Amino acid sequence: MGGGCAAIPPIGANAGIFWVHRGANRVDYTPMGQAAAVPINEVLGPDDLVRDLGRLPSSPAVLPQLMSLLNESSTALHEVVDLILLDTGIAARVLQVANSAYYGRGIRCEAVDEAVYRIGFLKTYEMVSFAVASRLLIRPLVTYGISAEELWRRSVAGAVAAELLARRCDQNANLAYTAGLFHGVGLVAIDTWARNRESAPRIYSAGYPAETTSCEISTFGFTNASVAAALLRSWKFTDALIEPIRWQFKPAEASARHRPMACVLSVARWLRDAVALAPGSAQPQSPDPQAMQLLGQYPAELESLIDETRQAFDRAIFILGNMSVAGGGTFLRAG
Repeated sequence: MGGGCAAIPPIGANAGIFWVHRGANRVDYTPMGQAAAVPINEVLGPDDLVRDLGRLPSSPAVLPQLMSLLNESSTALHEVVDLILLDTGIAARVLQVANSAYYGRGIRCEAVDEAVYRIGFLKTYEMVSFAVASRLLIRPLVTYGISAEELWRRSVAGAVAAELLARRCDQNANLAYTAGLFHGVGLVAIDTWARNRESAPRIYSAGYPAETTSCEISTFGFTNASVAAALLRSWKFTDALIEPIRWQFKPAEASARHRPMACVLSVARWLRDAVALAPGSAQPQSPDPQAMQLLGQYPAELESLIDETRQAFDRAIFILGNMSVAGGGTFLRAG
């Protein structure tokens, strides 16, 4: 295995971060809670990390535009089709899904307009979101010890959980779906950046609700949620998506405008783990009580939502079919 930093899970006072240096038989240790001796200290914050990536995930420019179109009641079919056709990979994926066993019904469609008509505007948005996300979120994250399949399952489960919870709480379901799908994109950016350094960190999760944030703060001084916000801003998404993702670990600290969606995302991460964890994994703690209170929800009410989320997750995985997790996505140079 190449060099990396290994952060052991926080257990009592002995938890800390191990830095494994590439090409050297040396391991440095930093106790948790102390400032990590990061050997690459030129990075000052999330925006600096995003700029310093060098190789950025290709910008999903079609997605914010499609979100805007679908929020307009007067949007015509041809406007959606024209936008999808700007990206041949996405157009091919929409056709593939429309011709799947779930939607196809034995009648093949050959044009994108037929596909959009068949599966509907909202499902088209979901399929475009998955097509965009698959380029970014089907890759192993060495820094976090997360396999490509695990990252993809977490992302899909996060999307359907957030959508279902948003509908129950009278929030924007499309926005929640997108936030759930991309809630972990900061992990991808950090992993990409870290793997290009001479001494790379290895970070583990403490589990819901904080997950990897304590270790990230000890290592970098900021969290994956802050990096996700910086990356999404560079991709021209609006604050309606950026701010809930930024505050997904501390939803009560979000502004009043974005607090409900941040709470949706916080609880959706709990639902995500309830349905997408590997067999034998420990079940997450109860949902964030403050987020639940702000949403006007009670733990008992989420029991039925777990079943709904599991069914929606299984259906989404079935519809997506044989999307490979072997090769990962493509990274293109910025600019």
